[in-house]
Amino acid sequence: MILTLNLWSSSIKYSLFSTQLKKIWSWYLENIINHETALKTLFSSLPKEQLNKLSVIGHRVVHGWEMFTKPTKITPQVLKKLKTLNDLAPLHNPVNIKWIEICQKLFPKITNIAVFDTAFHESMKPENFLYAIPKKYYQKYKIRRYGFHGTSHQYLREKYKKDFAPKNQKSHTIITCHLGNWASLALIRNGKVIETSMGFTPLEWVIMGTRCGSIDPAIITFLAQKESLSPSEISDILNKKSWLLAISEKTNDMKTLIEKYKSDSKSKLAIDMFVNSIIKYIGAYTALANGIDAVIFSWWIGERWLLIRQKITKNLTFLAKTKFLVIPTDEEFQIAKTCKNLK
Repeated sequence: MILTLNLWSSSIKYSLFSTQLKKIWSWYLENIINHETALKTLFSSLPKEQLNKLSVIGHRVVHGWEMFTKPTKITPQVLKKLKTLNDLAPLHNPVNIKWIEICQKLFPKITNIAVFDTAFHESMKPENFLYAIPKKYYQKYKIRRYGFHGTSHQYLREKYKKDFAPKNQKSHTIITCHLGNWASLALIRNGKVIETSMGFTPLEWVIMGTRCGSIDPAIITFLAQKESLSPSEISDILNKKSWLLAISEKTNDMKTLIEKYKSDSKSKLAIDMFVNSIIKYIGAYTALANGIDAVIFSWWIGERWLLIRQKITKNLTFLAKTKFLVIPTDEEFQIAKTCKNLK
């Protein structure tokens, strides 16, 4: 059996799969305070018969840098290298590593596999992943666009090809929209990522729950000088105190804002900014690809909120031949499938 751990800084989704990739159960836990206690609770809830059959634990790891470009079995050497990447995804990678170490401690004989958010985007070409800064910074620090939510974008692409793409069509180009409190888009042609919205870190591009998305970089130095802010204080503002939370001045919960969309101007503004940022890039990606076959909405905002989809598609009527689809993502299935193929 394969256990998948899809986690964020204080919440996690566990899923258990048979070796035939049938999902046996799934469990979501949030507001985690003690990670080891949470994991012990999970394992204690598993029937002993299932626990004895567990052979692989698949971990979603957010940032793999150029060091990890494919799923990787966790060894002491791999874990040591992973720890050097913590500053690239400070809200996620340290927690990913903590869960891996707890799993190794509790079940030293079970194989642990890291499945990287960044790996699916490795097919991007230099003209799409490089930034227009001096080349020495890419050579020295590998500063480039990496992209994230790779397991979700990959799942959506494979689901589209299997169930929605015309059977007689050899080539297809799609835009996958993974829209939640953290959001990203990807332009994909025949399974290869051409462009994706997130960049060097998950902070870039689409405005998100508490993240600002893409901004003029001069704002950073301007604020640092005017407010006497340190780099860590600037990072805290951009990652934890922006977008929905900043614009609405109330909450970063989309459900709450949608309920107040018609009655509260700040809630409306926050949602309209989110919608506009998505429309801009769907338009840009369509031009970059010279036409697309489908736009796919997914994750909890993309799947649940008709208002958001309607506001986006209202400005895309020029895409007359493009399908607009809602496909629920399943990152846990994709992680399990990846682990089975590697194993």
